[in-house]
Amino acid sequence: MLSAPTYDPAEKLLSHYQPAAGSYDELRDAQGNIRAHWRALINGLSQLSTADTDQARANSRRLLLENDVTYLPQGQQEPARPWQLDLVPFMLDGDEFEQLERGLDQRTRLLNAIISDCLGPQNLLLAGKLPPGIVHGFGGFLPACHGIRPPNDTFLYLAGYDLARGPDGRWWVVRDRVSSPSGLGYTLENRIITSQCLPGLFEGNRVRRIAGFFRDFNEALLSQSRQEDPLNLVLTRQQRGPDYFDHAFLGRYLGHNVVAGADLTVRDERLYLKTIHGLRPVDLLLRRIATHSIDPLELRVDALDGVPGLLQAVRAGQVVMANWPGTEFVENPALASFLPGLCRHLLGEELLTPCIASWWCGQAEERAYVLDNLEHLIVRRVDSAGSWGLQRPNHFLGRVMSRAELDELRTMIQERPEEFVGQEAMQVSSAPAWNDNGQLTAATTSLRLFLAANTSGGYQMMPGGLARAALPDRAERSKMRLPNDLNKDIWVATTGEVNPQGVTSLLSRRQAPQRSDRNLPSRTADNLFWLGAYMERAESATRLFRSLFQHISGEASLGQQVAALDRLAAVLVAQGHLSSRRARRLLSKGTSSLVLELSSTIFDPDGDDSLTRILGNIERLCDLVRERLSPDMWRLLERFTQLPARYANRPTRNLISALNILNDMIDNLAAINGMIALNMTRANGFRFLDAGRRIERTRQNARLFRELTLRPGPVETGTLSLLLELSDCAITYRNRYSAQPVFNLTADLLLTDHSHPRSMLSQVVALRELLAAMPEVDPEGLPGPAVKTLIRMDSSLRLLDTEHLDHTRSRSGTRTAMARFTQRCEQDADLLTSRLTVCYFSHAAEGRITGVNSNP
Repeated sequence: MLSAPTYDPAEKLLSHYQPAAGSYDELRDAQGNIRAHWRALINGLSQLSTADTDQARANSRRLLLENDVTYLPQGQQEPARPWQLDLVPFMLDGDEFEQLERGLDQRTRLLNAIISDCLGPQNLLLAGKLPPGIVHGFGGFLPACHGIRPPNDTFLYLAGYDLARGPDGRWWVVRDRVSSPSGLGYTLENRIITSQCLPGLFEGNRVRRIAGFFRDFNEALLSQSRQEDPLNLVLTRQQRGPDYFDHAFLGRYLGHNVVAGADLTVRDERLYLKTIHGLRPVDLLLRRIATHSIDPLELRVDALDGVPGLLQAVRAGQVVMANWPGTEFVENPALASFLPGLCRHLLGEELLTPCIASWWCGQAEERAYVLDNLEHLIVRRVDSAGSWGLQRPNHFLGRVMSRAELDELRTMIQERPEEFVGQEAMQVSSAPAWNDNGQLTAATTSLRLFLAANTSGGYQMMPGGLARAALPDRAERSKMRLPNDLNKDIWVATTGEVNPQGVTSLLSRRQAPQRSDRNLPSRTADNLFWLGAYMERAESATRLFRSLFQHISGEASLGQQVAALDRLAAVLVAQGHLSSRRARRLLSKGTSSLVLELSSTIFDPDGDDSLTRILGNIERLCDLVRERLSPDMWRLLERFTQLPARYANRPTRNLISALNILNDMIDNLAAINGMIALNMTRANGFRFLDAGRRIERTRQNARLFRELTLRPGPVETGTLSLLLELSDCAITYRNRYSAQPVFNLTADLLLTDHSHPRSMLSQVVALRELLAAMPEVDPEGLPGPAVKTLIRMDSSLRLLDTEHLDHTRSRSGTRTAMARFTQRCEQDADLLTSRLTVCYFSHAAEGRITGVNSNP
């Protein structure tokens, strides 16, 4: 009897796996057998049901969304796109990993030696081992960094390398990334999510852990500090750059604050972090921006991300920077063809991990080869010293260029040959990846591997890394660079101990409980302060516009008398929502024209009018303090700022639709305020957010009260009703007095009633409590200028005689005492903002003067 054919579930799983002809197959050998280090993974994947696979992929998408893992492609401004993670890891054989580690350790030592020489004695140039054009002609070489030596001559604390395997099975270095290599944060996130979504496969494959690599790297950094409690920071861009998540996640994992240049200052050759507790000296800076951006005084003058004087602080030995400034020039692709000779000269060794074949056009023979083979090569433009920062094409793929384009490229090379490098167009190997249908298919794959300095003075390679892959239908999108549409974790399987260093995660280290944010950067506190102010300004504007439309439409609540239209327009002018000229023009057109034009204006997402401008500022500030906001808070704020676009996109715009949008905005604000009140930790971040909101409410209330009660008239009851409505206390007044609004009772409720949460006195009392909990500014513990201002405001409000405000009038009937009092309250709010700025935000002798419509 014939035996039944054996069923191999792995073969069914791989039924759609077809590597490109001529490429190296990472999964199968030449006989079609699954390679040994892939077998356990493929067997495990084949045992997953379709439901299990779909659930794992859904979980990964959910985790990426919850963790807000995004990536902004180079050259793209916004919006950031979600991080694309393929759960099928790239399996790297243990023996092959050790070979790569030896080769990349050698390469890192070689590059460090080249940097040490070129930023020092420059013997390589004097001996003719390197052409001067390779170094001095490259825009990445910065003369200002010459002669600055790091501790132990370690210029490179961290290095990254892009590798690809050719059809011959050898790994080739495609690009060196040694200035501020990105991807460590994404690598951590990939490992965490992949191990959580495929826990059985992760444990079953005996994957080496990567936490020990970060522990050793962090200890190597900390060993450079001279302080027992060093302050170490991660320096990122001023505005969110392409790799902001990468920087933020890495900083949190290592336990270092992530800051921008505006958070730092240099005083007497010493670098300081500007915190709300004052200036704190910085010991180490993990640099995640290019060197040319770190100091506008000595490097690029238009560098908005830098700190004036930072390079001098490094030069004086007051701060350690990793990586050391000025290392960019070894990333020059023209250097690749010189590395084998330099390795023999400097290290006495043969280069173990070769570079992809390269020809620098600054040499006659190499230039002739490139010109004769343009259609078969990748040509890269090298940024020269005179072209640094120019926006222009920097790589060309000959096989996809037309004859005219090739001729144009040939002319550019002949005119400026030193700016071009020809490189071999290598066919990249294929590895398994899940496609959109959940099928395993072959994807061209490259690796980014990382090495870091350790305390023994050498380098170690992370037993993992970041793999980048492109599915067949996406390959054309990455013509000019290595495929990077999908991202994968790299697993190094071992038969020994998976975690020989015993470190599971730096996040799990036991620490002493902490209930303060002592190192809250001043810029973050400033942004939170202005976020609170703009949220209050937005609520005031939204309530005002809603009341305006309700009164015009005759829908005013509680049977109020309708306030005069000109008085409402005057309030809009006083609050900065309309110019006087425009208000007069709109009033002359009549009620219906006023409503239609005004509603279209305030809801126009591209307009410059006040409400749109306020919402734009809220959106910008939310982005700057994203790490301080919970996902629910972020979602509510994002929805709130986008609500006006719903009106602008409607085909029919009328009064009712405008009122509906305004009501939705009020509802959203209520939810946001409730979340702040109930969920936000009462630390300094909350205090500054709340202080900004309460100072702005004081300013808005003073201005609104003055404008609506300055000149009594026949519509006094209507304007007082409007005032109560805008302050959200009409029902309180009605239940308390059961009468039409009168001036002295309205003034008591809105100005001096401590039980009313929107009254001016309530704001002052709350502000005094907030400032009492904030860091002491005066070393002697004496009341500071801000506290003195609040004490004066508190006393004047508690002693206020509302009858005196009503009866002290000019000959024309204007309430002069009330006008003086509210003007003084508004001035005190501006003064309070200025004094808080001086105390906590600017760290300067004088603070900026902040007016009614000042922006942060």
